Amino acid sequence: MTPSCESNNNTNSNKNGLSVSIHDSNVIHCEFNRFNTNLFITASIDCSAKLWDIRMISNNHSKPILTIKHSYPLNCATFSLTNGSTLLTINNFDEICVYCGPDWQLEKCIKHSHEQTQRFSLLKAKWHPLCDTFIIGSFSSNPLVSGQYYEIPQTIDIIDVKSGRIIASLSDGSPGVLSISSFNCMTDTIAAIKGQNLIIFESKAKD
Repeated sequence: MTPSCESNNNTNSNKNGLSVSIHDSNVIHCEFNRFNTNLFITASIDCSAKLWDIRMISNNHSKPILTIKHSYPLNCATFSLTNGSTLLTINNFDEICVYCGPDWQLEKCIKHSHEQTQRFSLLKAKWHPLCDTFIIGSFSSNPLVSGQYYEIPQTIDIIDVKSGRIIASLSDGSPGVLSISSFNCMTDTIAAIKGQNLIIFESKAKD
């Protein structure tokens, strides 16, 4: 059945829909592999990412191809935009794991400061559209003598997957966490969100 863009007030008209339980707790990220449209990945606060083949899911069957367990709840799991054969999983503490297809074996774990707090959105990674680097917001706090914490200027870190190193860090210099960020399709501009504010970073090549 081909989905229609036309408005339909009958919410029960899609007879081909299905609903299955796929995780033990809330799923906070889901995306398809752009190079294999049958594959999609889900990430959950149940500390697991699951790889699925949509052809193998039915009302009576919802077994994933692969389950990747972690020590902490996950913020996201995302496929490379250049080849679809590299997968990142990002937990809500300090770890980014890199897996390589087609067998999705663990290649490396990258330590990165993005610990989750209740004050801002989950820090999720976004791939560069043209090469295997990605961006993710960072979070760290400095303790005062009283034991309290205060926010310091935070960065968006650009990380090279092959080396696992931060190759650049961007900041507007003011306190707060850049919790959401994304490249434009030309890769010369990054849009980031800090609370209610939009921050734009542009490549010097545009000047």
